[in-house]
Amino acid sequence: MRGVYRIDVAGFVATTGAVAVLVDRVGQAMQAARRHADALDAAVSGERDLASALSRVTSPGITAARGAVTRASDVLTAAGQVLVAYVSADDEMAASTAFAAGRAW
Repeated sequence: MRGVYRIDVAGFVATTGAVAVLVDRVGQAMQAARRHADALDAAVSGERDLASALSRVTSPGITAARGAVTRASDVLTAAGQVLVAYVSADDEMAASTAFAAGRAW
């Protein structure tokens, strides 16, 4: 049947919840990595070439991780909004169908 959409709401919520926990852990790990990189930078600040080399190695990865966490959080937020819209529309359809069926009798 065309136009029929089904979402396993409980499965969707469980999966996005599990992903949110993992994204949070990645975010925490990224923050810890940033703190350690900053401490390392401070420890070698007297050696300008070494500090620069370390920064070139650590900064891109930390920046990429931050971007990935931000994007994943945005996707999870959007997914939640889509689910709420789906459930609301499904409830409205069920209510209007029940109302129409009641009027037919």
